[in-house]
Amino acid sequence: MVPGTAIVIGGLIWYHNRRKNEQIRLNRSEYLVLGIQVPAYCVGSIIGKGGEAIKR
Repeated sequence: MVPGTAIVIGGLIWYHNRRKNEQIRLNRSEYLVLGIQVPAYCVGSIIGKGGEAIKR
C-alpha cells in the first residue's frame, strides 16, 4: 500500500471517529469537500511518485 494512501485513510478514519464522538453531523458541503480533496490528494501523490521515478 502506498504510504500516502495509508495516511489519507488513517486521516479519514480519525476525522470520522472524532466527528462521531462529538455527535456532530457532517453537512453535505463537508462531504463534498472531503470527496473532492481526498481523491485529488491520492492522484497527486501517485503522479508525484511517478514523476520522481521518471526523473531517476
